[in-house]
Amino acid sequence: MNIKKTKCPIELFERTMRKEGFEAIDRTFYFINPHYEVKFHLRPRRLYAVIGAIPYIRNFFTTSCFYFLKLAGE
Repeated sequence: MNIKKTKCPIELFERTMRKEGFEAIDRTFYFINPHYEVKFHLRPRRLYAVIGAIPYIRNFFTTSCFYFLKLAGE
């Protein structure tokens, strides 16, 4: 419920990440969330790179995203 309450879109997360001095070394967008495999017996599906590259449009198709971060400059 906390995730739903925050309503943090991808763009806000990335802007905050950069502002706080982090950079993404890897990110993965999912069309079908990996957690849905347990809940609904659906196989995880990654979002197509073309859709994932379009800000704001990807928000409608992304059910989950995972980031690996590091401090910028390290």
